[in-house]
Amino acid sequence: MNALTACLDGEYGERGLLANAVRPGAVRTDMGADDAPRSPAEGADTPVWLARFRSGSPDGRFWLDRSPIPW
Repeated sequence: MNALTACLDGEYGERGLLANAVRPGAVRTDMGADDAPRSPAEGADTPVWLARFRSGSPDGRFWLDRSPIPW
């Protein structure tokens, strides 16, 4: 995922593609555990926020809770 994000950003960033990766955390879903700490809404918050980025916004990063985190 990290390499794909960096590759997409490097290859297509100048054409306007914003490539970012996100870690939603452990979410209470059918795939997650019933005791996961995050609700589906909490897990979706950062991906939805990133999807609304416009040209010139940060790209090529890995995000958690609307903040970039180390790869």
